[in-house]
Amino acid sequence: MNGRIPEELEGLLNALADGALEPDGEMRLATILRDDAGARGHYRRFMAMHAALHWDYASAATAVARAARAPRWARLEHFALAASVVAAAILGGLLFRSHLSGTSPIVTVAATDGSLSWAGADGSARAGLADGARLEAGTFETDGLGSSATLAFADGTTVVLGGETQADISEGSQKLIHLRTGTLSADVAPQPSGRPLVVRTPTAVIEVLGTAFAVAAEPEKTGISVQRGVVRMRRTADGQAVDVAADRAAVATLGNAEPMAARAPTDAPSHWRLGLGREDAERVRALVMPHGDAGDPTPRIGARPYVAKRRADGTAIIRHGISVRGPTERVRKFVSIEAGSVIRFRYRTARPAAVSVLISTLRQGRVFGGNFEATIPAAGDGVAQGQWRVAEIRADAMRPLMPSAGTRAADTAVMLLLISTTAPEDGLEIADVSVDSGP
Repeated sequence: MNGRIPEELEGLLNALADGALEPDGEMRLATILRDDAGARGHYRRFMAMHAALHWDYASAATAVARAARAPRWARLEHFALAASVVAAAILGGLLFRSHLSGTSPIVTVAATDGSLSWAGADGSARAGLADGARLEAGTFETDGLGSSATLAFADGTTVVLGGETQADISEGSQKLIHLRTGTLSADVAPQPSGRPLVVRTPTAVIEVLGTAFAVAAEPEKTGISVQRGVVRMRRTADGQAVDVAADRAAVATLGNAEPMAARAPTDAPSHWRLGLGREDAERVRALVMPHGDAGDPTPRIGARPYVAKRRADGTAIIRHGISVRGPTERVRKFVSIEAGSVIRFRYRTARPAAVSVLISTLRQGRVFGGNFEATIPAAGDGVAQGQWRVAEIRADAMRPLMPSAGTRAADTAVMLLLISTTAPEDGLEIADVSVDSGP
């Protein structure tokens, strides 16, 4: 290939960057990248440029738009609310905006794995935050699929943000968190009477006096699971509320056809295998090839680029891999890890390359259990490049990346499984992924 991107490849890359690439297009792109080294070079440069432009745009917009972020904390829902919910939203917005004007630190970064960034209402911003950083009210974001950060308030309340999570956090007369998207778990110290910690999501308002819980939010749905204490969850679509006690769970969606109810949480199974049907494919971030291709009929998934984390200057570190998340209503958990659990998968690479395997977990299904990683060295087993290999990893032997959250993966539930390499030229492809409770 010459220096110009061929028209077909350019169209496929644009669709990929926009999140609009259809399955047939994914298969065609995977075939081109596998067969053409020049195309892989175009792919690498295109995705790096796309990530850089995305970050530069956000940085450039900060100075003129950051001050306008505060009203986002009180953005009106795009559907009618009951009168009581409207009043709560207005009050919440006023509180969020008034608290943003403070300059005193409200949280300390207790532990990080990956990248954490912060932005204040005055246009100030910090990236690549380290343990011990003290921060004022603002927007907190964990950058990267496998990133996690623990924030500690002065009263002992801790909040953990999972990968690709954005939350606005303030504290005045009470603690207020607007979880825009992602996962959050918290261990909340007893709060003053009449001043609960409040978590807002796109579909719910959650009031917490003192408890341990986990919540996952996306634009159409919020799921919560409570370990200790009681929380009140109010659905913003109609104002209907339910009290969620220990060992119970609840879901709030944009619709209001079903009454709000607390229920026993659905336990994650101890055996899990990734299928490539529609339901599983929707939870996978990868190039999905359920029928293989003309060169190899093996059903498989291919690596896609993702932001692993950001450097202190805000530039992205990009890796290439496949990721699997659980459903929102289960607070992302999709398989439980026991002492003897084994992660198995078949994989192949186009050249010798180390393969990283990472899991992000909830302990006892409801509070953050830590991130754990294992590395498969670049193959030297005599198997020809491009041929399938089998990996078996004992989950309990994986290296803890946040020891303060947990040193062993046993007795946790997996929210994220991420298998990756460093470069598109590695050509990582995965098949037959499973987690089992023993050999």
